[in-house]
Amino acid sequence: MIKYAAGVGATIGVNAATRVVWRGGKYRPVVLTARDDHGVGQKIGSATSVSGYYATTALGLTYNASYGPFDLAWCRVSHAQTGISVSGGSGHTLRHLQVINCDQGLVTSSVSAYAVRNGLFQGVNKAFSGSSTVTATHLTVNGGALRNAGQPTVTLQNSLLTGVSDVGGGYGADSQVLGSASGVFQTVQQGAHYLAAGSPYRNWSAALTTIDSGLLQDLRQLTTYPPVALTSDFAVSTTLSPQAQRDVDTLDLGYHYLPLDYLVSGRSLAAGCTLLLTNGVSLGAHGSSMLTFQSGTARFVSEGTPARLNQLAYCGAVQEQPTAGSGIPGQWVNDYYNGANQGYTVTLRFTGLALQGVASRLTVAGPFTGTITLQDCQVTGMEWYVHNQSGWSYSPNVVFHNNVLERCTLDLSQGQGGVPGYLGLTWRNNLMRSGRWSCGTPTRPTGTGS
Repeated sequence: MIKYAAGVGATIGVNAATRVVWRGGKYRPVVLTARDDHGVGQKIGSATSVSGYYATTALGLTYNASYGPFDLAWCRVSHAQTGISVSGGSGHTLRHLQVINCDQGLVTSSVSAYAVRNGLFQGVNKAFSGSSTVTATHLTVNGGALRNAGQPTVTLQNSLLTGVSDVGGGYGADSQVLGSASGVFQTVQQGAHYLAAGSPYRNWSAALTTIDSGLLQDLRQLTTYPPVALTSDFAVSTTLSPQAQRDVDTLDLGYHYLPLDYLVSGRSLAAGCTLLLTNGVSLGAHGSSMLTFQSGTARFVSEGTPARLNQLAYCGAVQEQPTAGSGIPGQWVNDYYNGANQGYTVTLRFTGLALQGVASRLTVAGPFTGTITLQDCQVTGMEWYVHNQSGWSYSPNVVFHNNVLERCTLDLSQGQGGVPGYLGLTWRNNLMRSGRWSCGTPTRPTGTGS
């Protein structure tokens, strides 16, 4: 998560002597945006809106033959004069790319050819600039010009362009170039380019299947269908499974999103009820909290499979235009202490939890007798806080078994002021990278022998 100040010519330039190791991933993209963009990452400053362009060039890359072509995946660039520039070489690839509200999207110099695979350009005056040859597969461009004064040469595959000028002739029946976006897309939360319900551009009969095999494999796990916003609390036991159809049949045209099956914000789980997530379902969180246990023996269970992890993700990691109003979940699963909470459980297995650039957390701060279990999970960028305070006569348990935890903070504490409040911890076969683990226990009272 990198933010740029306005009016200072801010640029990240990578010279030829520097090797680029790119670690953007599913539900955790690299985001290059404006300082005043409060929809993602930490809020910086007091500005209430984004105005104009910020970075001069958000990311400038210079090729070195010793390191080979650039391969950048899962990236969003927004509010820059130039999004990404590449100098030198050939065969560069940009995959799963979003370029939003920039003057120029991709600019090349001395680059003979490169590829964009699954890209979304919105509010970009000139998507491509430079004398290269570009192969763009599953590209969506809404508004602006595809090229800068007739350059580069762009070949479109399975792409969808709406209201775009200077397209050129590099496309066939597998792609569609439309004069307007009217009726083409639908907006849900901050994702504005899901294909409309009943869209003729789904299962496109002329879609090419002879595309890059890695991209084709990715597309089978992606979607052009929007999430469903859950607007009611969970008053009865509920099972959530995937509903946004993955593109496993004839290919849809244009950009494909990572799946968000449901959007959840500020919902509560009633006593005695179970919320079960299954079969690779994906929940998108927004707002100040995702889920609250009101009281009693509630159960939150996420059970994916080794090949199909369930996902708990932040909407802004998927949708292209998160705003401050869409919020960042400060607490994903929260217990409100009201003197009656006891016996609830949280069980996550084969589940991915990813958040970037903000201290979001799974918070359990109250008396409970149940167990929180994480097993076979992949957790990124989360703060975990579990607290059993002195004077509470409950004995909660926390179990971490066979998880990967990257850039996580674990804060587990029991008791205060010398008065015990016991918390059981089981820790087996976990990998922690670039994180911090803090275990707090009560200070031994002065004069005691134990």
